Amino acid sequence: TKSGTGWGGRIADKTAALNAATGFPVVTSLGGTVLFTTGQTTSPLAIPASGSFSLAGYNSSAASAARLAAVKQLLALESSSVLVAGASDISSQALNLSSTVNPILANANSTIAPLFANVKTGTGNQLFQVAKMIEARAATGAQRQIFFVSLGSFDTHGDQANRQQALFAELAPALKAFYDATVALGVGNQVTTFTLSDFGRTF
Repeated sequence: TKSGTGWGGRIADKTAALNAATGFPVVTSLGGTVLFTTGQTTSPLAIPASGSFSLAGYNSSAASAARLAAVKQLLALESSSVLVAGASDISSQALNLSSTVNPILANANSTIAPLFANVKTGTGNQLFQVAKMIEARAATGAQRQIFFVSLGSFDTHGDQANRQQALFAELAPALKAFYDATVALGVGNQVTTFTLSDFGRTF
């Protein structure tokens, strides 16, 4: 039978209480809201692989404040649609956490930035954001964190040797920079990095 939750999300369900002091989500996804990150009672925080995590078009004016209040009111409305309710929950969470998360992602003075200076790939950008979130764990108050990043196109169907070589050439430097970042942050022995492929079903 098809499951509506993933094991990353189910772990979040069981460990959410460890982050209860701040309410910061256990799971942060750089690949959107995917099944792996979905829990029964918890929702992942989805952040961009690059750029900011703030609302565009809002400022300190009264009209802007009124628009923001209206958006929050709309998101709080109950819906019988699971899809609409889920989207509203995730959007509300993003609004509530933006004041904490945006300064972390926009931090131009991150101590681990030099480690990613030459790793300007999709995977490198995702892992840099993860490293910045770990670096700022004191600001988020998170005691347990699960991060999800993704790299696709392994379903080659042809020219596999050349295409895999290109994919691993992106993956390897990004993982190296990320590992070096965890060591620099003093959490090298507290972070487990693993890869999961849809093509390893027999494992």
